[in-house]
Amino acid sequence: MLKIVLFLLLTLTINLVSATDTTKKSASFPKVAHKNYKSHKAHKKHKKTTKKHQNYMYGIATYYGGRDGFDGGKMANGKIFNSNNINVAAHPTLPLGTKLKVKDLSSNRIIYVEVTDRMPKRGRVIDLSNSAAKLLGMHRRGTAKVQLTIVSNQEFEEKKNTIEVNDGDDGHPH
Repeated sequence: MLKIVLFLLLTLTINLVSATDTTKKSASFPKVAHKNYKSHKAHKKHKKTTKKHQNYMYGIATYYGGRDGFDGGKMANGKIFNSNNINVAAHPTLPLGTKLKVKDLSSNRIIYVEVTDRMPKRGRVIDLSNSAAKLLGMHRRGTAKVQLTIVSNQEFEEKKNTIEVNDGDDGHPH
């Protein structure tokens, strides 16, 4: 009889602990997660890889287009992606239509892009088109440390088909 009472008390205690833990987890972690996050830990990892300062954002840029199958596909803004267009880019969170100045921190080259597509938040801050990557000189490396600056529509329109380079840089891809 004593064994049965101890067994029932142990079972009751385990059930109470389990119920308490479930309540705490559901209160601190909502069941509905943002579609771009796989877990709370992934969000924390992303926060560590990018730095934001006012209208500046630093992080890693990559590129897409060319042979990866994205050419001709529909972008988040509804238009067709063309990897030869240097002014299109994907960003995980900035509003579509945001105009950006992208500065490659190793080459100091600058191009101007518009956020037209979405991308995952896995350690990168922007995906540029294949042609934009070539102009910045990052297409062979695959990634580049960049600084993003939000610019006005007027500045974007004035400079969208230019590449800014330092003295001694011929502006051609490396």
